[in-house]
Amino acid sequence: MHPRVWTAASAIWDTGEYRVAVARAALSLSMHIKARAESKLADGKLVSEVLSPDPPKIGATRLQFPGDKDDETWRSRQRGLHMLAQGAYAGIRNVSAHEDEPLEEHAALEYLAVFSVIARWVDETEPMQG
Repeated sequence: MHPRVWTAASAIWDTGEYRVAVARAALSLSMHIKARAESKLADGKLVSEVLSPDPPKIGATRLQFPGDKDDETWRSRQRGLHMLAQGAYAGIRNVSAHEDEPLEEHAALEYLAVFSVIARWVDETEPMQG
């Protein structure tokens, strides 16, 4: 598990509040992406803009993998990061933050694993200025 994700979640993991742990992990990752990109956006809008495979807009920063942006493998990786992050924030973070039904431990671990993959990939990116 990526340290940024697990550190945020583990602070309350033993209380059994797994939904809150997942929400905290998502917030921690969002804050990390926000800081690296020097963005004012948050959560879904943040990952949609900052992790996009498109060239950065003027005055904005994208976090993109290094390499040849015309290469199909590069495009696949960047598109994968972009889409996985968008899905995670829409389908995991938003639900965790706005629902109050208990979340089972195994489901929470699976959700954390998704955020962990995103965090690892984000660590491999470089800020690209527009």
